[in-house]
Amino acid sequence: FGGSVAGSASLPLVQRGAFSLGARAQRVAVQQLLPVIAPRLERTIEGVATAEVDVLGMGSDAAMLRQSLRGTVSLEVENGALRDLNLLGAVVD
Repeated sequence: FGGSVAGSASLPLVQRGAFSLGARAQRVAVQQLLPVIAPRLERTIEGVATAEVDVLGMGSDAAMLRQSLRGTVSLEVENGALRDLNLLGAVVD
């Protein structure tokens, strides 16, 4: 995907323990990454991305994770383009 990714994580050894994730991705080619992480968005977003993640939470299922998740995520795309994407429809739905 080009670019670089670095990060760290702390995962619990008990069922209800807290976890944390900190990561930074720099200059990653979005067109190459999307087929792997979001196949339905393939060929809709172009550009070179830089992202930062700093989150923590706890829980043993998706509902608990959604309720407890705290932190920040940022995404910057250089030379970006959206193609055949109904952005307004995605926001309203």
